[in-house]
Order: sequence, then C-alpha cells, then structure tokens
Amino acid sequence: KMATLLTQIETKQEGMIHDAQYDYYGRRLAVCSSDGIIEIYDVSVSDNQPNKVASIKAHTSPVWQVAWAHPKFGSILASCGFDKKVVIWQEAKLGDWHEVTSSQDHQASVNSIVFAPWECGLKLAAGSSDGKISILSRKSDNTWERPYIFEAHKLGVNAISWAPLLNYEEMNNNFPIETSRPLQRLASASCDGTVRIWRYDSQKNQFTQASELKRHQNWVRDVAWCPNIGSPYDTIASCGEDGSVYIWTSQDLSLIHISEPTRQAEISYAVFCLKKKK
Repeated sequence: KMATLLTQIETKQEGMIHDAQYDYYGRRLAVCSSDGIIEIYDVSVSDNQPNKVASIKAHTSPVWQVAWAHPKFGSILASCGFDKKVVIWQEAKLGDWHEVTSSQDHQASVNSIVFAPWECGLKLAAGSSDGKISILSRKSDNTWERPYIFEAHKLGVNAISWAPLLNYEEMNNNFPIETSRPLQRLASASCDGTVRIWRYDSQKNQFTQASELKRHQNWVRDVAWCPNIGSPYDTIASCGEDGSVYIWTSQDLSLIHISEPTRQAEISYAVFCLKKKK
C-alpha cells in the first residue's frame, strides 16, 4: 500500500539533516543536522502540526545521530558528531536541556550511537571512524564512569546495534557462569567489510569478539539486530556500499548467511520492524 503523508516539518535548520528519532512513546521527534543543532518537536498534537519545543546547540560540526534513552531514566537524549564528541543531554524542565556528561576520547568522527536495553542500566555505545567503540555508563549514584573503549576494527566503525536482552538461562546452559545476569552483545559494521559480534565478559569486565561475518565486498554501512519476540535464534541484517543486503541467523551465536539480494547502488540503512498479524 502507498504511504500517506501526515505532515511536513519545516525545520529552518541551515544544514543537511542526518537523523531523526522518535522518543519511546512516539510523542517527540529529535532532528539533527550539519549545522550542529538538535531540534526537538512535539508531534503528539491532534491537528498533526508539530511544534518545536527545544533547540540545542549540540556540536561544533555536523551531528550524525541522536538517540533517546528509555523513559525509566527520565528525559535523556544522546548525540554524536564529526567533532569526535559524544554528548548526553537531560531535560531539567519542559524544553530546557542541559549536558549531563560528554566524551571526546575518540580520535576521529563518532558515527553511531545506541542505548543498551534498559535492563542493563543507562548505558550508551558509540562507534567511531578511529575503529573503536566506547561505552558510557551511569553509576547507581547518578555519576558517570570513565568511558570504556576498545578497538573493534582496524578501519572505521560505521554503525553499531545492541542485541535484544537474553539471559544465560535461555541459552541451553551454554554459558554456565552468572546465570542470573543478562547477556550483553553488540554488533558493529565497519569500513573493512565485516560485521563483528561482541559479547561482554563480566569476569574480565570487557567486551570480547564472539563472531565475524564476512560477505560484503565493500564498506558495511549499517547493521540491525532483529527484536526478539520469543524466537529461539538471533537475526541480524547488514547492508553496504556493494549494494547488498545480508540477513544472518543463528541458534547458537554461530551466525550463517541466508539471504543475498543485491542492487546497483550503495545501501545505507538496515532497519527491522515488527508487523502486526491480522
């Protein structure tokens, strides 16, 4: 079916718009652009006319992505940009946003950010053109730990995606330790043509590589982990400059390729959605 245009937002932003993200409830929309500004719109009004409620001068260069935290942590938004920065913002009162923490530990543009599943606490992962991934975590006293950074690829990281939360008990006892703790996993897509799966080792307090997926012939532009709705296996999609989309599936974290559609031009984004059955 053809989609219906509900409304159009005239942002007045001076640069190219790179990302737009709804909050958890779909009531507010954050938009970021090359002018370094994030604008937030109230899109919950009944007449379908979005109302700009905030404008944040977030970065000194293009803002590539924004991400909303789960509402259990309050009204929190993260941003990343070409200026090598990751910034986490909090709304003190309606329309009044202030920086709560930031990181400039990367040596190149920060291209992708994503919050972990809320059960892991307030935790943000960021991928950079320097080939590294950083993890920013808030402690129980509401202060922030120093970013944990590890080298994920020799070339740049274009995209990252957190896996849906999975308990060790749900994995047929393949992981005998810490059965009460959730298994934290990340997927990263790189300019080196690979997707890598990272698993958190709580004994070593670090992320270690669990798998490497090789099929793309050029940069991997995006990676998306399918939401888990009771399925006994994982599903990941990746897309790249070679015009290919790959879908990988696994029952034991040993991911295998199952689909290979191709196109003439590069593919920049991969997103899973859940379709409601009739």
